[in-house]
Amino acid sequence: MQDDGIDTQTGDRARRKRFGQQLSLIAGGAALVWLGLALGLGLGLGAGLVGAGLVLGVEQGARRHYGLRLDAGWLVVSAIAVLAGGLMMAKVSVPVGALILVGLGLAVAASALSRRGG
Repeated sequence: MQDDGIDTQTGDRARRKRFGQQLSLIAGGAALVWLGLALGLGLGLGAGLVGAGLVLGVEQGARRHYGLRLDAGWLVVSAIAVLAGGLMMAKVSVPVGALILVGLGLAVAASALSRRGG
């Protein structure tokens, strides 16, 4: 008896979705842990933002590697975090709070636009 693959595809889709969710939670947790360590060890907010941004960017790379959908919003957040942190570490005078708010707004918009059909 030959399997038509319907249940297998549905099960695979559910496993991939669950894996994507776990990957996002691990990356988010790692970013927060790094940010806390950077602040606690006196490395500064700049180093914390750079590290957290890199963690979030690597997560998107891992999603691509495993064939999962990228989230453009989190790509924007990671880029803004690395940029803001780098500027802080270079002691460039920039309104970091404003930069982060603009980045979050762009991330929300990019995330909404990157979704396919809801």
